[in-house]
Amino acid sequence: MDKLLDWLLSLNHVSISPGTRFAFGISWAVWIIPIVLVLLLLGYLSYRKQSASPRKKIALGIVRALLLAAVFLLFCRPMLVVDREERTRSVVAVWLDNSASMTLEDPYHDPQMRALLAKTQADTQPAASQPAGAASLRPDRYQLAVHSLDHAQWLKDLTDTQDVAIFTGSSHAQLLGTAHNPDQLKPLLAALAKDTPAGESTDLPAVTQEILQSVQGQRVSALVLYTDGQTTEPGSRLDLATAAAEQASAKLFALPLGDPQEPLNLKLSQPQVPENTFVRDPVAVKMHLAGTGIDKPTPARITLYRTQGPNEAISGAPLATKDVTLDPGKREMDVEMIFKPEKTNAEKSEKFDLLARVELTNGGEELSAQDNVITAHTNVLDAQINVLYVEGYPRWEFRYVKNELIREKTVNISTLLLSADEDFAQDADPRVVDKDGRETFPGPITRFPETPEELNKYDVLIIGDVEPTFFSPSQQKLIVDFVRKTGGGVAWIAGNGWDPEAYKGTPLDVLLPIVPDELDPRARVMAPAENAPFTPVLTAAGRDSNLFRFFDDPDENVKQMANMPDMYWFKPVQGIKASAEVLAVHPTRSQGGAPAPLIVTDRYGEGRTLFSAIEDTWRWRRYNGEPLFQSYWLQMCRLLYKNKALGQNRRLELAADAAKVEVGRPIKVSLTVKDPTLAGQVPAQVPVLITDKEGRPLDTLTLQRSPSSGGDEPDSLQGMITASQIGDVLLTVQPGILPIDVPPFEVSVEPPQREFEKIAADTDSLTTLATKTGGAVVPIYKSDELAKQIPDRSIPLILSDSEELWYKPIALVLVVALATIEWLLRKSAGLI
Repeated sequence: MDKLLDWLLSLNHVSISPGTRFAFGISWAVWIIPIVLVLLLLGYLSYRKQSASPRKKIALGIVRALLLAAVFLLFCRPMLVVDREERTRSVVAVWLDNSASMTLEDPYHDPQMRALLAKTQADTQPAASQPAGAASLRPDRYQLAVHSLDHAQWLKDLTDTQDVAIFTGSSHAQLLGTAHNPDQLKPLLAALAKDTPAGESTDLPAVTQEILQSVQGQRVSALVLYTDGQTTEPGSRLDLATAAAEQASAKLFALPLGDPQEPLNLKLSQPQVPENTFVRDPVAVKMHLAGTGIDKPTPARITLYRTQGPNEAISGAPLATKDVTLDPGKREMDVEMIFKPEKTNAEKSEKFDLLARVELTNGGEELSAQDNVITAHTNVLDAQINVLYVEGYPRWEFRYVKNELIREKTVNISTLLLSADEDFAQDADPRVVDKDGRETFPGPITRFPETPEELNKYDVLIIGDVEPTFFSPSQQKLIVDFVRKTGGGVAWIAGNGWDPEAYKGTPLDVLLPIVPDELDPRARVMAPAENAPFTPVLTAAGRDSNLFRFFDDPDENVKQMANMPDMYWFKPVQGIKASAEVLAVHPTRSQGGAPAPLIVTDRYGEGRTLFSAIEDTWRWRRYNGEPLFQSYWLQMCRLLYKNKALGQNRRLELAADAAKVEVGRPIKVSLTVKDPTLAGQVPAQVPVLITDKEGRPLDTLTLQRSPSSGGDEPDSLQGMITASQIGDVLLTVQPGILPIDVPPFEVSVEPPQREFEKIAADTDSLTTLATKTGGAVVPIYKSDELAKQIPDRSIPLILSDSEELWYKPIALVLVVALATIEWLLRKSAGLI
């Protein structure tokens, strides 16, 4: 019927429907009805005196009355008006926290949360998609929130009456988009599902204010926050967020993610392993163990394994295990585990990839198992070492050390005693040749090597109390190159005659890790107090060193050192070189305000050096037996041999200041030119490509020559870049840029640690924020209740549309029809 009327009235702009009304386009429309009544009356009365039958006069009066009324109404410009209601929709903002703490996998104590966790796990990890035997992982906080939003009927229902703006971010709000209907929600939720929570910090007040600012000019009904509530940004103020929400009349509803009770969790971190070690040497693997949610004594076991490669399967039985107990008063501890490696291949060195795992001894459910494992690696070297020991006179230290190293099967030693007669048979191990008949160890010798080929048959050179002039200028240069270029090691054993003072100012001075005390040691008269007995005290570096690792237990080593036979002599020095490291000090004597150094090590070029200010270690052998003395000197030789054993005479070396760095922190990268002959061939700027573990490029860093390079320091280029992505990254210099290729360097970028300092959900802050704005904290398993709690602040508007009728064809037809009817009636009545 409505369609028929629209056609009859020739309507173009409006349509007759419920809500349609009739109106006039004149200001005095209120007088239309009285005027129409008057016209009807006049039209009717105009035929009252006509000479026609009463019935025809009545009919003619009615028709004329209608004609007059119709003409008048058309003059008043009648129109049809349609009123329709439109709504200015309010906005509901939904924010999903994507900070790094949202990756935590809470076990939850609440039965309803555990039921939701199981449902989410079943939906996100269908059994058919998992490899056989694979352990399913608990959904983390972020996955739980995405699953809840994806199945939220309340969210879909809201889009029927309000707009829904989806935000993400951690310290700042990032708008993904706004949905005006349920179909527009799907791509926004899909984008959330693809995102990875990795924000460095959380700032809930800042996020709240930024969301309200981004929707200025619109009426905000509510902010719905999916978060653990932990604000980690220093200086953030919750009251500013509530003030902004109250000013916008927006209610805040929080859906907490995470357990409000601090969950039980063990975490291993800070692995420390020696870069190189030797077969069957004790290797100390250090790590830090921390626990949260520890409300009672909690026993745990740490197990150390060897793996088939980085992030690969475990191979073989455990290398070591250690049982520890955490309790409320001791939630953190440093742990050291010892194992003795055995090589499985014939190469000079073998890489050992290590994995340490901590597990609860008595069972239990942890927050996350991902931080229960740490990895590291060390290079295990063959232990056959060639040593040359040059001594001025047959002091007790020389006699004991020489005999001990001759007996040691993993050491070949040649000795050169300068005070011996010409026909004296110098002590040494037998000559060694390889399978091709080439000499690899010369055996007994009668002179010091004079060519690089001769000296390079040795790995370690021990220089006792020898006058510097014994070494010719060419031999002194040979010794320096032996350390700097080929990675050889040099040990200095102080004496009363020449070592080390006489070497000051000579070419060999660069190999001393200490600064000698005076030039003429013979002018020095030792006071009686200086001959007082003493026992060396280990520094922290000394306790970590294998040099003094007599037992697996570090505490036993310290006790053993305290019970060593007394020593009666040491050589004072002025100080140590800037890069040197002190392993043992005098218990009572000082130098420059610090304990006087006794054992000092340093690096020079590719090799290592060591200075011993004592010559009484033979007393350990005489009074304590062979094991401790043997261990000390064997480990000294191995310490000085490591660099050469690894073949670390890399001419160019790319490295970073740390193998592990927190995301958002700077990485200092350097390229060291260790071979001076290449210095002129290395460009002033070297680009370094940063890629992820799949080889996808992430960034490029340009290294520039360091202004401090020069002198005896190796030439180097340096640069700095920010770690912007969590995961393993490779630093690579593309082939052809440098005169020789350099191996890439791997850096592990870890999540920000401040996001994991407080791992329980902060429901108190969320409750404060919600209640002050008239909102509420709603458990995520009751999220459908939000449909009733979120108000609709949309504004209804009445919009009118009209179309005039006076000029429509039907108006003309009506007037003509009435006029025609009147003419016909008049004709029939004989009035025409």
